[in-house]
Amino acid sequence: MANITKDHLKLSWIQNQVSKLFRLNLPYGASTGNIDDDKNIGWTPLTVPTRNLPTYHQDRMFLVASYLYRTNPIAYRIIEIVSAFVVGEGIFIKASDPAVDTVIQKFWNERRNNWRSLLAERVKSLSLYGEAFYPAYVNSVDGSVILGNAFPGIIEKVVPNIRNNFEVDLVVTKAGQALELHDNILVEVPVPQQVLRVIKQDTLIDSPSFGLSSGDAFYFAINKPLDIMRGISDIYTIADWLDIFDRFLFNRAERQLAMSSYLWDITLTGMSPPEIDDWMTRQILQEAKQRSGRMFVHNEKITRQAISPDLKADDAASDARSFMSMIWSGTGFSSQAFGDSGQTGRQNAADMNECVY
Repeated sequence: MANITKDHLKLSWIQNQVSKLFRLNLPYGASTGNIDDDKNIGWTPLTVPTRNLPTYHQDRMFLVASYLYRTNPIAYRIIEIVSAFVVGEGIFIKASDPAVDTVIQKFWNERRNNWRSLLAERVKSLSLYGEAFYPAYVNSVDGSVILGNAFPGIIEKVVPNIRNNFEVDLVVTKAGQALELHDNILVEVPVPQQVLRVIKQDTLIDSPSFGLSSGDAFYFAINKPLDIMRGISDIYTIADWLDIFDRFLFNRAERQLAMSSYLWDITLTGMSPPEIDDWMTRQILQEAKQRSGRMFVHNEKITRQAISPDLKADDAASDARSFMSMIWSGTGFSSQAFGDSGQTGRQNAADMNECVY
């Protein structure tokens, strides 16, 4: 084995500077743990997750999901089905201890929390955006808790626990502007960036809140493996197919309208271009005064024939079903969930829907 001295392990001054420049482009900026030590320049720790969507891509996902939910009937149906299966007729919580139950019911029915009425909407938002973000506020007088409902698009980044990278530790919000009412005038005020601790059990032995839930906000994320912090919408993977199917149906509808239209092919035998223009001017004025079922009187020099366009429109049922198959596969629902009777009987349909339950 070759004898390697300390001098061989040292980076030259030029190598060191180049490594620092390249470090700026590495995931997370290579700034976690002791990565800023000179011996670690240019490297990222294996325990830091780097497969989250970039923030701008995450924000784009929120916009696309919201747009599809409002404009695409299939996307709307998917989110509504998820909410219907999760919430059903409602969820009711009751504790056996009367004192504990009093606290729970106060939190559950509090006007701003209002879980009885807003639970279904919160489930829809979680399904649509893939994330739920609820800053918590504690009443200093009676200790009651009020949850805010924050759009996850205000999140800049989610920071994992340095000792357990599968656990979210901090949520960093974006700086921006907000509207406030001052003297009956709406005024834009700056909102600084905030770093909020995710509410979880305090495991620090020396902490006064040891064993209790402690933090600033609740954060939940779905449709992700453990090593990814940010959540993904239920319709993210099928968004392109939803758009393709929507455009496909729209184009078919336009084609059907074109097929049902017709135009007049008129032959004016022996007429010169000026005579044709003169005839067209007089004919337009004359036909503007006539109703449907009108008569058209002409001599042997004029021929009129109705022509429908031949668009070579084939049967697109197989194409439509292929597109929908991608959507069904991405959601886990069967075709019957979208109102398609399919080619199966009731028994097969029940087996196909069993995975949903």
